[in-house]
Amino acid sequence: MKTPAPSRTLPLLTLILLCLPLFGLIGCGSGQTGLDRSVLSQWVGKRCTVQVRRDALGSAHTLPVAPLTDEINGAAVSISGTLERVDAHSIVLNHASKSHFIPEASILLIRLNE
Repeated sequence: MKTPAPSRTLPLLTLILLCLPLFGLIGCGSGQTGLDRSVLSQWVGKRCTVQVRRDALGSAHTLPVAPLTDEINGAAVSISGTLERVDAHSIVLNHASKSHFIPEASILLIRLNE
């Protein structure tokens, strides 16, 4: 009668169980992601400039572009106006008497114009 081969799953399972606490620490960060709505809500009614992510506009390049650049090859990459509202995943900016909904995922940065 043959003796059964030792199980290879037991050492692997043990390794996984020992590493689980480490996976919990990696990538947890501060828990805050996206826009800081507490700061932005203080800016409501003030003029600001929103820099839109270049890839969201279809103009992602391999060349570096300064984050405060307003145009790339004649195409606008920012919009200025009065901050009207800060929603859960977006902001609303009034530009030229029109409200513009800007999704959080499209925003590179927001600069207060004082």
